[in-house]
Amino acid sequence: MGNIPCCSILMEGSEKEVYDFAFQECMDGAKDGRFILSGDCDVSPLTPDENVKAVVKAAKDAEKVLFG
Repeated sequence: MGNIPCCSILMEGSEKEVYDFAFQECMDGAKDGRFILSGDCDVSPLTPDENVKAVVKAAKDAEKVLFG
C-alpha cells in the first residue's frame, strides 16, 4: 500500500502520467499477489479530480487485463 507519490504524480502530474504510473503499479503489484493501490501519503485537496479518476480507471483497466 502507498505506491503513488502524492505530490509529484497525483497532484502535479498530467492525467496521462497519473494513469500510466497507476496502471504500471497495478501490473507490477499483481506479480506479488497482495496489493493495494493508493497514495504514498495524504492526498492533497489540491489534487485534480481528473487525476483521481485516472487512478481508478487505471485500476479497472489493469483488472480487465489481469483477470479478464
